[in-house]
Amino acid sequence: MEFAEMCARHHEPFGHADSPLLKVVKISCRLADALGYAAVHCHSPATYSDVVESLPTHLNRGAFPMEAELRMNVERRLKSFEE
Repeated sequence: MEFAEMCARHHEPFGHADSPLLKVVKISCRLADALGYAAVHCHSPATYSDVVESLPTHLNRGAFPMEAELRMNVERRLKSFEE
């Protein structure tokens, strides 16, 4: 899959024909939006729990960290770039 196609399709619903990389990008984008790291402002972004619940059923949803834990981990990693 080309980069341009990935960029064009990452906000589409999950599809059976999605490549593994596109699935990861779609999940990552949705999680970033839900945690407040959206590239563009959405009027009503999905909540973290909504995103996790909307993931394809073959994914182990219980393996995702709690929202506060993930947010703290992201913040810690972002702060490392400031040092």
